Amino acid sequence: ITDSYNLGIACYTLFQMITLSGIFSVVICRLKNEGMRKGARIGIALYFGLFPTIVMFSLCSAKDGLFTGMVLLMVVLLRELVSAPETFFEKKAHVVLLGSASLMMILLRHNGFYAFLATCPLIIYFMRKKWKQIVPYTFLILAACSIVKGPVMNAAEVEPGKLAFKLCIPLQQVGRVIADGCNLTEEEIETIEKINIISYVEENYQKHGADPMFAWVNYGNAGYLEDNMGEYLDLWISLGMKYPGKYLQAFIDVTKGYWYPMDPGQVVNFGITENKNDLETQPILDGPVIVKIHEILTKLYTIFPIYGIMYSMGAMFWLLILLLAIAVRNNDYSVWAAGMPLVFLTLTLFIAVPLVADIRYGYPLLLAIPAMVAITFKNIQEDTNEKLYERI
Repeated sequence: ITDSYNLGIACYTLFQMITLSGIFSVVICRLKNEGMRKGARIGIALYFGLFPTIVMFSLCSAKDGLFTGMVLLMVVLLRELVSAPETFFEKKAHVVLLGSASLMMILLRHNGFYAFLATCPLIIYFMRKKWKQIVPYTFLILAACSIVKGPVMNAAEVEPGKLAFKLCIPLQQVGRVIADGCNLTEEEIETIEKINIISYVEENYQKHGADPMFAWVNYGNAGYLEDNMGEYLDLWISLGMKYPGKYLQAFIDVTKGYWYPMDPGQVVNFGITENKNDLETQPILDGPVIVKIHEILTKLYTIFPIYGIMYSMGAMFWLLILLLAIAVRNNDYSVWAAGMPLVFLTLTLFIAVPLVADIRYGYPLLLAIPAMVAITFKNIQEDTNEKLYERI
């Protein structure tokens, strides 16, 4: 309408902020309807509104903000679905919300699709008494996904993602063998160099990030790799049998940020990077004071240890596992239903994450963990009250 990239991005950012605010409001209202105390709801609202990471992703125009918002919505609604299956499908708003959140989770990130597929069998098992409703509902979501990913994207000439991005861990493992100077046969070297020269890997390999290996494939003969996957599968297996320690270390170095309580990588991004569309930062509030406030807020986690844990994706993952263990102890599998998308999203990172501790990949955990804590301990309190009542 205006031929202004800046105005377009501004409108999108406003749309995203409103959408996420709506999701946060729905989540808090759902927790209120389940009897959560006002103080806990206020605490969660403050977390959504003030936690710097959430503020950053609410403004960031990458897909991570909306994707994670949809995951959060799924967490709360899946819990309600399993805890009250008799009434859930009677409320059309709940059915539409859960279906929309599931579809958007699938479409906004590739690993959202795999996490959804892995979650479905467990949800169907938990809902087996209502299988006539949940099975068609699940297939309807997958059918809608197929239509968008198939005819719609083909009509819009959307190009599929590059193969290298799906082979992050294998590329890192083979790259580690090369970079560490392990002995290779002439045949192995010849096979590797059909894609690109080995010297590039020797000089540019990074153990905590797969971008150099992506570039090695994408700017080399990526087509040969796609056409000869069997040949390179054999190479990957044979090198792994010769150097299992290198493979294990490569896996640890690129994934440990999501299962080990370490510091995150990039936690803030000021402005807009250089781009071909002449898009530029035009801040309304600017100056050294604003910049200093940003710096202080983004460094607080390095000063206060307890607060700093909230920035650790590995710590949040183990907290999630603890919450699921508590749910098993209390025979509350609705908490498991809520937590499964988070578990499977994290597991997909162990297969294809490109950076060791990029906070955007673990953002679903950081956003949803307060709701998971609230759901878990609310049910414990209910069980305690019921047992006390029975004793009286």
